[in-house]
Amino acid sequence: MRPRDRDDLGGEELVVVWIGRVVEVWSVWPSSRREISGGPASWRAEERPFDSPGRAGDPALMTNQARHPAAVVVALALLLAACQTTSVPELTDPRAIVTSAAEMAAGAKSAHVDVTIDGALEVGGGSAVSLDVNGTTASADLDITGKALMATFDSPVLVGVRGELIVKDGSAYAKTSLTGARYLLVGSDGAGVAAALDPQTLLRGLDRLLADPSISPTLGAARQCTGTDCYVVRVDLPPDVLAGLGSVTAGLPFAVDLAGATATLELAVRKSDKRPGELVLTVKGGAADLTARFTFSKWDETVTVGAPPADQIQPAP
Repeated sequence: MRPRDRDDLGGEELVVVWIGRVVEVWSVWPSSRREISGGPASWRAEERPFDSPGRAGDPALMTNQARHPAAVVVALALLLAACQTTSVPELTDPRAIVTSAAEMAAGAKSAHVDVTIDGALEVGGGSAVSLDVNGTTASADLDITGKALMATFDSPVLVGVRGELIVKDGSAYAKTSLTGARYLLVGSDGAGVAAALDPQTLLRGLDRLLADPSISPTLGAARQCTGTDCYVVRVDLPPDVLAGLGSVTAGLPFAVDLAGATATLELAVRKSDKRPGELVLTVKGGAADLTARFTFSKWDETVTVGAPPADQIQPAP
């Protein structure tokens, strides 16, 4: 003799019980006491603590999976969802990794970049002077869409120079610890200054560089960057290629001769979203022996850049 159907008893509740990776479907009567039709008086659902054993053969406490095919399907779906893991195929082609990073950067509206520079440069041409740039840092919020930025920089060894730079509407304004509290209009072509820190510009240049069949990028060991797992692509640049990369030093206030130098570019790309995480440039030989590290973050977050108020700009000499 079996219990009444759900409609006769006002509906049963289905409980899905997880025990490790095992799923059981139990039928539970909603009331604490209910008589089973056609059975003896002793066949009643009795109120017991959840962990008390039931009477053997008591139909009120029997599991009844066959009468709930839909519940079984749901339970199986839950089990499959718990056991199944979605895996994204790993990229193994270093050129494809760089191209993916360039495409992701090309669609970005804004970003934040932190720069650290260590090493030395020789400047001044024939009467070259060695310039120590160890500990030089910069940090910038980039409005990529609006071609604007707001940056701070600090070079504790380079006569302790620190300051701020604003690029807005094609003009660049700067103030430093050497020039006073007000900004100087340092150029009407601020786009060139902004390009030196723009991840879109950097990645497009690297992507075009890899179109040269003589340059063979290699896939390095994966590592952490910006707090997540990253691919690593390494590119060795011969002297003739490096000499043509004027954009490497375009943001510096002095000329640097890279002829005869060699360089290594290491790009770390986030596996999760294919965005650039870090770009490390190491230059040795010629007039430079330095390492510059660009760290990218805060993609597509809101960035507001405004030109300095008129009373904070020094009049042109």
